[in-house]
Parts: sequence; structure tokens; C-alpha cells
Amino acid sequence: MKVTIRTALAADSKPIARILAQCSVDPSFCLQDQKFQQQNVRQYLGEISQASGQEVLVAVTPTGLVVGYLHQVELGMMYLPGPELLVSQLFVSPAHQGEEVERQLLEHVERYAKTSSAVQIRVLGDTMAEHTDLAVFSGYEQIAPCSWKKGTL
Repeated sequence: MKVTIRTALAADSKPIARILAQCSVDPSFCLQDQKFQQQNVRQYLGEISQASGQEVLVAVTPTGLVVGYLHQVELGMMYLPGPELLVSQLFVSPAHQGEEVERQLLEHVERYAKTSSAVQIRVLGDTMAEHTDLAVFSGYEQIAPCSWKKGTL
């Protein structure tokens, strides 16, 4: 399924909270009241929008449904000649997993990285471990149990 990738808005807090709950990211988050979940996400999006080098992106279907999101951070590393683009979160609604949404989100990050000064991309978390075929196909190398990287951008 073809999706549009755009910067997350405060109005996206409800669908992002829904995706987090569906993906059972953190048991304590899943136990929270839905309104509280949405408030937490809205606050987080507000903080990220004010932070330099960070962005939350959402994947939106042609009908306007937010079906996935990711958080990217550009970080300077003393052991690299330029910054690393870190994808700290990448989640897709279970109903839309396997529909190329993950790949489109990663491809968006890669296009951004090529126009920035980033020298590599690192994806953290179980997301890539759950999508090993996608990671390998996309050229990511597993460097630790929950850490994947793509260098030479």
C-alpha cells in the first residue's frame, strides 16, 4: 500500500497512541487510560517539535488513516566523521504490517539522510529484529541484538 510520509502533528496523537497500544510497546502504557495515552503522546510531539535535529514522521494512507510512525534523531558521534541519524522508534499498526509501510518509512529516512550531513543510519529496538528480511534487503547490518546500521550514505 502506498502511503504519504509527513511530519507528525498534534492531531496525530490519537492514532499514534492507538498504534503504540496495539503494538504493546510497554505494558505500563497499555494499562493507561486512552485519554492519558493521547495526552502523553501529544506532550511528546510538542517536545520533539521544539527539539533541534529530531522529528516524528507518520505514514498516512490515501484515506487519511495514520498507520505508522517513526522518531528520528540526528546525533553527533565522536567516533564518526559526521552525525548519525538514529531511528529510535518505528511502529506500524498490526493491521497494516507487511504492506510495505515500514519500508516506505525507512526509505524516507534514507532520502533525508542523503540530503543531510549524516554518515550512517542506525535503527534501534526490536522493530528491525521483527523485520529481519526488510533490514537485510534494505542494506542494514545487524551490529548488536537490537541495533542495525546502514553506512556509506
